[in-house]
Parts: sequence; structure tokens; C-alpha cells
Amino acid sequence: MAIARGALPWLLAAGAWVPAASAGAHSLGKRLGDFYGGLLHPVATLEHALPIAALALLAGQQGPRAGRVLLAVFPAAILAGLLGHLAHPDLPGSDALNLASFVLLGILVAGAWPVPTPVLVLLATVFGLSHGFTHGAEVTGETSIALFTSGVGIGAAALVLVGAAVAIALGDRADWTRVGIRVAGSWVAAIGILLWGLAPA
Repeated sequence: MAIARGALPWLLAAGAWVPAASAGAHSLGKRLGDFYGGLLHPVATLEHALPIAALALLAGQQGPRAGRVLLAVFPAAILAGLLGHLAHPDLPGSDALNLASFVLLGILVAGAWPVPTPVLVLLATVFGLSHGFTHGAEVTGETSIALFTSGVGIGAAALVLVGAAVAIALGDRADWTRVGIRVAGSWVAAIGILLWGLAPA
């Protein structure tokens, strides 16, 4: 209980930090242009970066093959979701799925359970589509779709590559490094639960 009470202020601060950092990323992207705006969106917008990092850590926990599969599937799914928003911008449910990705992926990383490759592909596809759909909301009439989408795809691929590589490298080391990855997953899940509680009804 003492640990939980001590962690509560940090979780509240993280919950406030996510939208603040997201606003900063949007502002910086506008100043740098469409390609860099797209590149920064999945990396520096924490509402996307944390679940994507958790998905990458989850793949890395399964081994190099799972990391390669994720690198092939997730960027394609996120781009499909982005383009889907341009075609059908009024589809509901993406925000709820994005919050669910915080919780589910964080719990899976924290538990360090074996995840079959088809399940990993399903998770990458569903959450890639939902996060990509939200990225599409940033496209305006003045946005270069080609530059923005290529930036988003490269940014998502880079985050997946780094996260999976870190989990694979640390998984071969001491027990405490594997525990560190699991703790990171628990924090992602906790932040997701907090944001879910703060979300408007």
C-alpha cells in the first residue's frame, strides 16, 4: 500500500504530462513541416508513443522473429488507419481503442506472458489501425498527405525497431533488466487506466 500511495502522484503527473507533451509535439510539427510533423507524431505524442513502445517491448519479449513481424505489420496498419480516416473521418471508437491499447499492452508486458505470433499480429493490426486513424485527424487541407504519411510510417517503424531491440537485448541479460521491462509495462497500463478515468463520458 505504501508503494501504491507513493506512486500515485507520479501517475497523476504522467496523466497530465501526456496531453501537454502532445500539444508540444503538434506545435513543433507545424513549425518543421508536414514530413517532420508526421515523423514526430507517433514518437513525441505520448498518447501514441507509450502504447506503441509497449507493443514493441511485447514483441521483443517474444524474441527476434516477433520483432521482425511487428516491424512489417505495424507501420502498414498505422498508415492504413491514417488513410482510412481520410476516407471515413466519422468512424467512432478509435479513441477508446487507443486507451485500451495502453491498458492491454501494458498488462501483457508486465505479465511477460508468451504471446503467439498470430495474436501479436492481431494486436498490431487493430491498434495500428486505431492509432493511425487518430493520426489522420491531423491532416488538413493544407497538409501534404504524401509527406505526412511517409513521416508517420517512418516514425512508427523507428519506435517499433528501437523498442523491440531494447527488449531483445535486455532479455538476454540479468533478471533485473527483464523485471525493468515488466515494470515499464505496468506503468503504461497504470497511465492508461488513469487516462481512461479522466476521459469525458
